[in-house]
Amino acid sequence: MGRMKDGIETDNARPALFSAVLERLAKEMERVEKAAKGVEQESFRILSMYLKSILVFLEELRHKEVADPVAMHIALMELEQELEKAHHLIKKYGSKSKFYLVVKCQECLKEMEDIVHAIGHCLDAIPVVNVGLAVKTQEMITKLSSDMRTAQFKASISEEAILVEIADGVRDGQNNYEYANDLLLQLGQAAGVSTDPTCLKSELDKLKRDKEDAGAQGNQEEFWLLEQIVDILIRTDAATSTIEKGVNYQKKRGSGRWDDPLLPLQSFYCPITHEIMEEPVEIASGQIFERSAIEKWFSAGNANCPTTKIELENLQIKLNLALKQSIQEWKERNIVISIAATKTKLQSSDESEICSSLRTLLALSEEKSIHRHWISLEGLIPCLVSLLKSHQRTVRKGTLEVLRSLSVDNAENKKQIAVAGAIKLVVKSLARDVGEGRQAVALLRELSKNSEICDEIGKVQGCILLLVFMLNAENPHSVGDAKKLLHDLADSDQNIVQMAEANYFEPLTQRLNEGPVTQGHLLRAFLGMSSIPNATEVRNKLREGGAIQLILPLCEFTADNVRLHTLQLLKCLTSEGAGDDLADHLWSTYIKALVNLLLDSSKDDERMAAVGIICNFPTNNTHLTDLLLQADALPAILNLLLPTKGTKMGSWANRSAMTESAAGVLLRFTSPVNSNAISLQQKAADLDAISCLVQLLQTGTPVVKCRAATALSHFSRNSDRLASKVVASRSCCLRPWFNSHTSTRCSIHEGLCSVKTNFCLVMANAVGPLVQALEEQEQGADEAALNALNTLLVDDTHLESAIKVIAEAQGIRNIVRLLTAGSVGAKERAVMMLEKIFRIEEYKVEFGSTAQMPLIALTQTGSIATRPVAAKVLAHLNILHNQSSYF
Repeated sequence: MGRMKDGIETDNARPALFSAVLERLAKEMERVEKAAKGVEQESFRILSMYLKSILVFLEELRHKEVADPVAMHIALMELEQELEKAHHLIKKYGSKSKFYLVVKCQECLKEMEDIVHAIGHCLDAIPVVNVGLAVKTQEMITKLSSDMRTAQFKASISEEAILVEIADGVRDGQNNYEYANDLLLQLGQAAGVSTDPTCLKSELDKLKRDKEDAGAQGNQEEFWLLEQIVDILIRTDAATSTIEKGVNYQKKRGSGRWDDPLLPLQSFYCPITHEIMEEPVEIASGQIFERSAIEKWFSAGNANCPTTKIELENLQIKLNLALKQSIQEWKERNIVISIAATKTKLQSSDESEICSSLRTLLALSEEKSIHRHWISLEGLIPCLVSLLKSHQRTVRKGTLEVLRSLSVDNAENKKQIAVAGAIKLVVKSLARDVGEGRQAVALLRELSKNSEICDEIGKVQGCILLLVFMLNAENPHSVGDAKKLLHDLADSDQNIVQMAEANYFEPLTQRLNEGPVTQGHLLRAFLGMSSIPNATEVRNKLREGGAIQLILPLCEFTADNVRLHTLQLLKCLTSEGAGDDLADHLWSTYIKALVNLLLDSSKDDERMAAVGIICNFPTNNTHLTDLLLQADALPAILNLLLPTKGTKMGSWANRSAMTESAAGVLLRFTSPVNSNAISLQQKAADLDAISCLVQLLQTGTPVVKCRAATALSHFSRNSDRLASKVVASRSCCLRPWFNSHTSTRCSIHEGLCSVKTNFCLVMANAVGPLVQALEEQEQGADEAALNALNTLLVDDTHLESAIKVIAEAQGIRNIVRLLTAGSVGAKERAVMMLEKIFRIEEYKVEFGSTAQMPLIALTQTGSIATRPVAAKVLAHLNILHNQSSYF
């Protein structure tokens, strides 16, 4: 019970001594921590981080027993006092402008360093031994205390540089526009302020308020410093709006007209150098000299006045601000007069006078940035742009150089140049001589820094092509500007497409690595550009530039839009016999990916593109054929030709295109030019390729019928040779594919034939569909069907049987019809077949009279190969004598 009583007394003592201050301290620290984050200076952010860590420690301390409550109370009270100082520092600088924080950064950082050190010492004094803090917390607070006690706050390099610049400016009494502009921009950069005139002006106005606050608080030293800084900065034009600049310019210009500059006052001249003074300073005698001249005089050991020769009381010099300002105003007035006078001269017909004015404007523009505004405010930009239409090369070149100078670091002038219609005229200069082209690309490069103008440049016809051509120029400056300009233009997908058209692929390569969205946009743009039927030149340029190799890896991407557009573009670029370009870069993984799409993709567009690419593979490349076989392409192709029931069917147009490509792929497996032709044909036949082809003859498009008939002719060429290998012991297995009950002896091959063993067209019931295909005159289907039927007539030993099969299918009539209606090739093949058919009296009698007139016509108008054969057929019909000159 006693121990419990003692415990209760201890619990009651702790709140009495330090619990209240601990709770109050935590709340105050949280408030100060949040306030510190609101001050836009790095040191306050660091203070906020320190205080946040201390809050973690205080929170844990609230739940611990304290061995020495009195010592803890004292330590926390000291910490609270230092926290109050930190709060006062935040209030002091929290309401100040960003410019003020830079100007007073050294003073502010010193105060911050002292406070952080003091808080660190307070932390170190808190008795945490035997309090029961977690080891991690103890280690954290020990390290935090050490860090804060040794913390150093230094001004950044940019802040130190601007302070030196300000001190020099105040000391030298700088009051010109150029210096004020540079100082304001440097101050803005150090303070993290945008270079936008509105932002700069806003901060400058806040600095003026800070100056007034210092005066109101009686801080004369700070007031005088800010007064001098503001006095310099108010002369700037960087924080001045376009309207304000116009008003100021009109004040300088006045309403009069001048032909000659104003003469300087005698007081403007230095008595030593006899030149207009830049830095007029006054010496003890009251005389005024150029600073550099009088300093040189004194350095030579002279202690008297150069003018009066009176011995001087001291050698001190003092800047004469009033005279310096008068000289500056006189110079500015004469510059304004000079600018105004050039307007009439620029409109002169005298080339030398125009060029002289251009040189004047260029010198003024390069001298000071404010002059660029004055030239613009005088309305000279439209005049200059009109000179780009001049027939004189020197005028155009000089104008380009002036316009480039006027646009440097001047967004308003850039816009005026573009609005005046300069862009198209400047692009024209790219195609002229080397010197003019160099100035033109330099101007475009400067203008392109404005995103809207950059877009306009890219839209000018021929611009990108000329820039790509300029990459090969001898002048390194031209090459550099052209490359930078192309880089700027590459923000537009359409521009990248045009660059690729011009065989410049670097931007495309970079953009294709930027992710699926960008890749999809670019590929779609290229596809739209190259898929137009008459865009042969575009497709050739893309091939020559290595586009196939570049986009090939994208066909394995999982992003649907990227993969689809890649496949469609590859199909487009590998057309027109360009499959060899693709074959050089095809790996087995790519082929497997294409075949997998045929098997697994649920999208007709993807499968159609994939089979189209495979169809474009070079047919004489046996290595690709082997890779396709290994990837199970053959069954995938046959599945496309005759899909199984339940397979989703796309539109008729897609189905037709897909079937045409698949039939084209099948031809590579049936082609007799393959070294292992029979083996490949056997693999296809085992998968019911022949029955599939027969069906396509009846349902396919003209292209499909042509390819199906061609494939059947490939099979049929080997039928006779393979028929001799069929033995009776296997006859039970050699049943026609269409009849599973009986074996039929082939009337042509005089043995047991089957579709899968010797590819017999008769057993495949292909003769009838081939005869029907003779009526299809589009895409060479009739000629392909003739070639297939002609394979039945090759062996004279069973010629009569073969002719009978064709006749029973009503084929002879269609063959005769092709003598008139067929193509040149079809006519030639028909005549050759009729020469064999009309050897048999029965058919000569039945069809000879119908064939006579077409045959006679062919002996006169047919091809060189057709004429003698037609004459031979007429001899069979007893129309011509065998000794006729036609032979």
